[in-house]
This record gives sequence, C-alpha cells and structure tokens, in this order.
Amino acid sequence: MLKINHLFLANFFIIFLITFGTYTFFSYKTQKDTTEISQQQKITNISKILNHESLNLNQEFIDYISAQTKLNIGIFDKENSPIVLSDKSLKDIVFIKELKTAEIFEFLNPNSKQMLGFYLQNKKYNILITSEKKQTKTDMSLFTKKGFNIASICFIVLFIIYKIFQTHIEKEIYKIIDFLSNISQSNYNVALENTKSTDLKLLYDSLNLTKEKLQEKDKKNRKKSAKIRFRNMQLEAILSSISHEFKNPIAIIQASIQTIQNDPNMDIATKNKFTNKIEKNCIKLTNLIDRLKINLEDEEINIKKTDFDISQLAKEVTQSLQEKYQNRNIIINSDNNSIMNADKTMIEQVIANLVENALKYSKDDILIEIKNGKFMVIDKGIGIPQDEIKLVTKKFYRVNKNNWNNSFGLGLYIVKFMLKLHDISLIILSKEGVGSQIGFKFKLF
Repeated sequence: MLKINHLFLANFFIIFLITFGTYTFFSYKTQKDTTEISQQQKITNISKILNHESLNLNQEFIDYISAQTKLNIGIFDKENSPIVLSDKSLKDIVFIKELKTAEIFEFLNPNSKQMLGFYLQNKKYNILITSEKKQTKTDMSLFTKKGFNIASICFIVLFIIYKIFQTHIEKEIYKIIDFLSNISQSNYNVALENTKSTDLKLLYDSLNLTKEKLQEKDKKNRKKSAKIRFRNMQLEAILSSISHEFKNPIAIIQASIQTIQNDPNMDIATKNKFTNKIEKNCIKLTNLIDRLKINLEDEEINIKKTDFDISQLAKEVTQSLQEKYQNRNIIINSDNNSIMNADKTMIEQVIANLVENALKYSKDDILIEIKNGKFMVIDKGIGIPQDEIKLVTKKFYRVNKNNWNNSFGLGLYIVKFMLKLHDISLIILSKEGVGSQIGFKFKLF
C-alpha cells in the first residue's frame, strides 16, 4: 500500500506529463503554423521585390538575394525557359506550366524533399521562389528543446515545492499518530493545534472533539469502577464486621448457658440474671443482623440515624465488655450533654472496637472521655510507632504483629469504615511505650 506522499507524487507526475504534453502539442502546432505563415510571407515579400521592373535580375543579384534569404530563386522567360537560377534544380520543375500565378504551393523536388513554392508572372519574366520545408522543422526542433528546458526548470521548482509539502504532511501525520497513541493509552493531556491548513484544522477539530468525548466516557467509566470497588469494599467490610462482632455476644451467651448447666442448684435470682444476659445478647445479635444486613441490589449502604446519648451507649458497651474482662477497670468521664445523631448500632460497634482494642493492648485502667463533641478512648498501653499509625487502619494489620486472642486485625479498619459512612474522621494520637488516644469528633444535638 502506497504512502500518501507517494500517491501525491504519482498524481503530480501524471498531471505534469499531461500538462506538459498538452502544452507541447498545442505550442508545436501554433509554432508550426506561425513558422509556415512567416516563411510564406517572406517568399511573398521577396517576390514583390523581384517583381519590380527597375531591378536588374542578373546572376550576381539573384545569388545575393538567395544567400541572404535562404530561398531558391529562378527567373524564367515567358516560355518558362530558365534565365537566371540560384539553384540548378529549379530547371527540373516540369510542372511549372501548370502553376497559377501569385499562389503558394507545396511540392516534392527530385530528391523527394518537401518544398514550398511561389510562382509569379509579370510583363517581362516568370519568377519562381522555393524553400525547403525542413527549415520549419529546424525551427520547431529549437522550440521543442527550449520548451523542454523550461519544463525541466519548472519541474525542479515544483519538485522542491513537493518535497516541502511532503515534509509538512509527514509532520502532520506523525503528529496525528502520536495524538492517537496517547489517546489509546488514556492520556488525554494532548491536543492537535497550530496548523495553517483549513482541511487539517477541520480534521484536528474533529479529533479533539472525539478525544473530549472519549475522555468524558472514560471518566464516567472510572467513576463507575471506583463506585463498584467502593461498593465491594463496603460489602466486604460489613461482612467482616458482622463475623467479628458476633463473637462477643456469642461468647457471653455460651458462658451464661455453661454457668447455668454447671450449677443445677442455682437460685432463681441468679439464673434470671444469666437468662437476662442471654436474652440481651440475643437481641444484640438480632439487631446486628437487621441493622447491618446487606441488600446486594442496593446502590449503597443505607444508615439509619437517630438521636441518642453517646455517654449512655458507652456505659452499656463497657458493662458488656467488663463481663469478658472482669479484672479490668473502665472509667467514663463525660459531659451532661452528649446527644449524637447517627446510626446507633454502628456507633455501638465503633465504641466496642475502640474500647476492646485498648483493653487488649494495655494492662492499666481505660479512660473514655466524652467532652465538647469529642469521643476519645485513652489507654497507657504499648502505643503505636509513628511509622505505623497510618497502617493500623489497614485491613488485617496488627501493631507489632501481636497475636492477641480474638484479634484478626479488623478493629480499626471497621471503625474507620463505619465512621466514614457518617462523614466522620478517625483520630489517632499515640506514642510508642506511652499509650494511645483514639476516637472521633461528632456534632452535638
């Protein structure tokens, strides 16, 4: 397949040859006619001079005129017998008697050369003037050579122009190829511009418009992909949260059942206490399933916000945890006004995760401070190294790879995710070997 510049060059040659051929043909014809007319006119003019009665048409004079005009001249008497001849071949023209006076004619001489002739009769003489037509061909050959030289110069100039045009076209083509290559790699920070060609400008505008449409479509696809990834992350996080948060209520229910089974003589009051624990944690499990249930057809996870006292919620969570961590002390220091508008079940999971993390990674008392719209869980545990603070909210990440029981590295990951659903950021302040303060800010109602 030919390149565009090769096609252009082929068309250029074809057009040039057609143009040059047409020009040569018509110029040749015009020049030929012009040459013949000029030669005929020269013969006619000489005949008028020779027809003048006062001239002495002797041999010397006739030879001189013939040499100057390159014409063959013959003077005949009235019987057409030769008197003076510049070329002896004139006496062999046998059809002279048949010629009409004052008329240009063509004939072949004894050597079969094409000749032009003019026959004139006056009172004293008959005059015959001839000329070889090869003179016309010689003039035409000179003209053709001259025309070819001019055409060659024009061709060289046009070829230079073609090379300049070819360079420009190739530059524009490579520019378009580079543009399309960038677009194919989703690099839309390119544009086609700066061209003086109207046709190329139309092409550039069309390609730039196509790029903008592709960019917009690609942007929508990226948003859709990001939304799908975020949706999958939400589903994964909620499923992880459910499996993780089921363990505490189930552990309490199992412990309460075993206690009742191991003591058949347990008094009713004590048995009711454990029965209430079982019922309470069963309700908690039901709420977890109902509130964290995922409808796979939903576009996003919906949260159910209500007004509740976060201090009271923190007390309920600590009471439940202290049954598991019976030798630990959890202190709550809160303002009188601590009403929060959020999904109560999710915030309960957040508090439970933060407090249990503090219990796991420290041996001293745990302080829950709720003041001025800020909830913080403070411990004096192992702390978090500065280079790991940004990593502790990653899924399955544990500080120093500690292998605490029931710790799967999901706690702070779930906390951060649930807070993000409420447009709340997780606060982590920690110093290794000193302790940690982890919590969040919320709007008071």
